[in-house]
Amino acid sequence: KLTKLRIDPANANGTTFTIKAVELLKNKTAAEREALEANSGTLYVNGMEINSAVPGEKKGDEILFPFDADTSIQNIMHTLHTWRKDEGTLKLETNNHVAVFTVGSDKYIADGAEKNLGYTLYTSDGLPMMSFKAISDALGFTYKADGDKVYVDTPYKYVYDSMLNRKE
Repeated sequence: KLTKLRIDPANANGTTFTIKAVELLKNKTAAEREALEANSGTLYVNGMEINSAVPGEKKGDEILFPFDADTSIQNIMHTLHTWRKDEGTLKLETNNHVAVFTVGSDKYIADGAEKNLGYTLYTSDGLPMMSFKAISDALGFTYKADGDKVYVDTPYKYVYDSMLNRKE
């Protein structure tokens, strides 16, 4: 039972703001958590495991993963990202490619051309649940799925290979 809500904006003296939404997340049962973990998969970008607090979700023959900036995925992908949660759009830019994904749509725009996403884009805990196959196709990355593991390599993988293979 929620009895209080406290908001502490930094440097708010004389500043006004509007709360557009409050999202409360229910606690999952042990069975629900177990089912999520069994279908969540693992995402690797440039050899780096991406660990989000929001698990991946199996949809059809693909595992969708959250595009979670808290994991630094945009940095590992060397991709400029703009997530407009209020509009439900995620824009990704890299290597002279631009892709725009929209929540509620089963299409996306890649370099100005409309493409089929294969599912209707949705959010989980406020994050867009993404097909990294579609992201890879749109941005010129290499994509490989092996069971519950998904591998995405960008043209900058060599940087991460040198870090991961460093010897002390």
